[in-house]
Amino acid sequence: MSGKAVALVGVLAAGMLVACGSGKTEITVGLFGDHGYADLFAEYEQAHPDIDIVERVAPHAQHHDDLAAHLAGEEGAADVEAVDAELISRFTATPEHFVDLNSAGAFQRRWLDWAWTASLSRDGRQIGYAAEVGGLALCYRAELVDAPDWPTWEAYVEAGRRFQAQAPEDVRWMDGATTLLDAIIDQAPVGYHDAQDAVVVDTNPDIARAWAITTAAVDADLSAGLSPGTEQWAEGLKQGRFATILCSASQLAAVRDAGGWGVVAVPGTAGNRGGSYLTVPAQGDETEAAVALADWLTAPEQQARRFARHGRIPSTPSVYGEQSLAGRTDPALGGARVGVLFTEAAQSLKPQYRGPDAAAVQTALDAAVQRVEQGQAPDESWARLLTDLT
Repeated sequence: MSGKAVALVGVLAAGMLVACGSGKTEITVGLFGDHGYADLFAEYEQAHPDIDIVERVAPHAQHHDDLAAHLAGEEGAADVEAVDAELISRFTATPEHFVDLNSAGAFQRRWLDWAWTASLSRDGRQIGYAAEVGGLALCYRAELVDAPDWPTWEAYVEAGRRFQAQAPEDVRWMDGATTLLDAIIDQAPVGYHDAQDAVVVDTNPDIARAWAITTAAVDADLSAGLSPGTEQWAEGLKQGRFATILCSASQLAAVRDAGGWGVVAVPGTAGNRGGSYLTVPAQGDETEAAVALADWLTAPEQQARRFARHGRIPSTPSVYGEQSLAGRTDPALGGARVGVLFTEAAQSLKPQYRGPDAAAVQTALDAAVQRVEQGQAPDESWARLLTDLT
């Protein structure tokens, strides 16, 4: 190697030493999409000049698959990892991979009961702090639906029958059947699993009720057969192809942009769709600093500010009475008290145990009702579902 090359290597090495020797503790945070943390990260770094927060963002499925692989391989995970609320039970089955965030007394009461319970392992270890919830409400096209008030899901479907009898030919009562099925099941005391992780889909009367209500709605031609999050659903919203949506807080922006919609409480008042947790993998070198960051980000004060800035519904009910939530109305949605609607839905929900493969069971149920939307007889689709689950 020439003298100049050696000198260049020496300069580069010195530069790397300066960069690595900044004296700051780097905390990596793995996220799926934009969680609205940028301003809070900057504030935390300003208050903790020895901390440098680095985001690692990946698409939803890739993020969770990568996290599972990193945990299994015991390397590669970020110091703080976000987990979708729908997938948290996938990770509570292996609590040894996470720092136990459990704490007794008032600290546990920071969160909604069901949000706290959902991230507990069977042996009582807490793998994640609930960073937000999604809530659930019923959005409706005000030009087509008058002052909706349906106390039960049966009443909601019956209203749909009356609507469909005189609706425009290209308009259906609801966007899709899967959201109806999932919402009814989520309100039940027991869902897909019993406490021993056995799948109880074929024996749970609440799931049988949800299936009967949903397939009756499909049989009455009330569903547009569209799934939220798809391009077809977004286009259907723009074109006005359905009159009602079971909507989470994160969907309000799209509904608002479509124009002419209102929002009320769901039948049964309780519900949630979406949300996330912050976990701290045990393999990290900076677990203490990572726990402190996750704790601060999910504290009531920060959750209230995330709602004010980004519309993220807090998982900490102590802030539900604050004016920023209780007083929040939306003129574009008929002046609805959106803060109250979504927080009351979240607060009314009861803990429901979800086994480690709950997401897979839910996907199978959703696929079963989609087959009914596509023309398969409900009994045939149900029989195939039970085969798929065995």
